[in-house]
Amino acid sequence: MERKVFVSNSFSPNMISSSLLPAELRITELQGWEVKEEVTNSLLSEGFVSAVSYKATAKLMFRLLGINIPANRRTVVLKPGDKLIVFQKEELRKAKCFLVEIIA
Repeated sequence: MERKVFVSNSFSPNMISSSLLPAELRITELQGWEVKEEVTNSLLSEGFVSAVSYKATAKLMFRLLGINIPANRRTVVLKPGDKLIVFQKEELRKAKCFLVEIIA
């Protein structure tokens, strides 16, 4: 099974494949160095699928991570083993970052 890493600016329960319901999730807030360490080194280095809806959010992610993340409005359906990195913009140059995983 191919595992995917998605990067998005939102999370919704609709992103979980209906065949997996009911499902258990692990949601971890990444802070400070964890964002760069976890996101850049271990996850995005393997390749990722962008589901970032807004260009401004994609630019903020670039400033925070140094990785080009294109704006790409699309539907995400998570499967076991997939990871979703969610950036939620707080202020002009700040964002919260979460790692969402389905627990099998």
